[in-house]
Formats: sequence, C-alpha cells, structure tokens
Amino acid sequence: MIPDQETYQQQLIRMRDEAVTRATKAEANLRAAEDELKLWRQQGRRADRYRAAWQSALRRATAAEAEAQRQHADCASAEARIAAAHRFADEMATYCSPHGVASLYADRLRAVLDGAQP
Repeated sequence: MIPDQETYQQQLIRMRDEAVTRATKAEANLRAAEDELKLWRQQGRRADRYRAAWQSALRRATAAEAEAQRQHADCASAEARIAAAHRFADEMATYCSPHGVASLYADRLRAVLDGAQP
C-alpha cells in the first residue's frame, strides 16, 4: 500500500469510528429524551387525576354543606313547631273542661313533646 492510501484508509476508519460514537451518543440522548417525555406524560396524567379528585372532593364538600344548611333549617323549623306545641299545651292546661280532660291532654302532650312516654 501506498502511504497516502494507508493514511487515507486510517482517516476513513477514524471517521467511521467517530460516526459510530456520535450515533451511539445520539441514540443514548434519544432514549433519555424519550424516558423524560414518558415521565413528563405520567406526571401530567397524575396531575390530572389529582385535579379531578380535588374537584370531586370540592363538589362533595359543597353538596354536604348545602345538605347541612338544609338540615339546619329543618331543625330550626322543627324546634319552632315544638315550641308552638309547648305554648299550646301550656294554654290548654288552663282550659275549663269537664273532669279536667284538657289538663290531662296538656300533660300528655308535654310528655310526648319532651320525649317521655305518656
């Protein structure tokens, strides 16, 4: 072989080796980028799941608050009706009735309103 050809062949071999090295590095970088993209997508899906769970919990809390307010209003209404029934029983106890029946009914009504069995 001629020295120029040997040098030229050595240069080609070196260039081939460098190209292989660059291609290997590029492939490793591509794999790392794909892994990073995959992780980013997983984190995005996880964030979407957390966001959906938070919104669902917020809706449930809002519904529970509305239900609590409704029950509070129902309780206040029931307490007002019981107070009115107590006033009626107190007034009925003073009614004039034969054999004291009105007083007896008033006592029984108070017992029921207070939770005791007549």
